[in-house]
Amino acid sequence: MVTIQSVKSLRYLVSDRARSYQEFEVKGEGGQHSRLHINNPVVNDKLTDYLWGK
Repeated sequence: MVTIQSVKSLRYLVSDRARSYQEFEVKGEGGQHSRLHINNPVVNDKLTDYLWGK
């Protein structure tokens, strides 16, 4: 699990270098931080939308 504090800290650290920054909550079995990149449909949809400008 990634804590809210960690997410907010990352925003602070990248805010002056990132063109955009989004936060979203992923729950359930695939919501574990180390599993977010393993064929997670929620994360995949968010990445696809970001990459294709949706």
